[in-house]
Amino acid sequence: MIDIYDDFFDERFLHNFFPIINNIPLTANNTANREGYPYGDTNTHRLFGTQIFQRENLNRVTVLNSSAQDFFDIFEQIQVKLNQEFYLHYISLNCQHQHCEGSFHTDGDSNQKTIMLMLNPTWESKWGGEFEIQDPFAEGTRVYQYKPGRVIVFPSHLKHRGHAPTKEYGYRYTVVFRVK
Repeated sequence: MIDIYDDFFDERFLHNFFPIINNIPLTANNTANREGYPYGDTNTHRLFGTQIFQRENLNRVTVLNSSAQDFFDIFEQIQVKLNQEFYLHYISLNCQHQHCEGSFHTDGDSNQKTIMLMLNPTWESKWGGEFEIQDPFAEGTRVYQYKPGRVIVFPSHLKHRGHAPTKEYGYRYTVVFRVK
């Protein structure tokens, strides 16, 4: 099931949060559909991004960005609004620019969920940046408009992708929480 929640976070919150993400260094190491032995150097696309938090198991955290607390606060608010607790596996900050088109990929297994938050405080539909996901009940895909503060929750094994912004010098930011 794919769940869409609009206005989880209001415009003022997103405007206040935006300087935090603008100060986080992003690199082009966010890859999808990684293949190749032994290093996984082959992939279908590369986006700008960074890992904010990653947990290998219950007792081992392998990535903890200095801004992680701000993202944990967002995650806790999502849990409150959904009235559900999750086991958090990782947090990833993603950024796409014009012509940086994503390819279809999965985030995890069928027992995991992806929670994606659209972070830009202002966005016009003519700027593109849509989110496209495999329809779990029919052939084809569903396309959702990029909308500030929108949260999309979906099974991590569904193929999905983010479309690039069409606006010159426009950047599309999302944060992804992978959970069980």
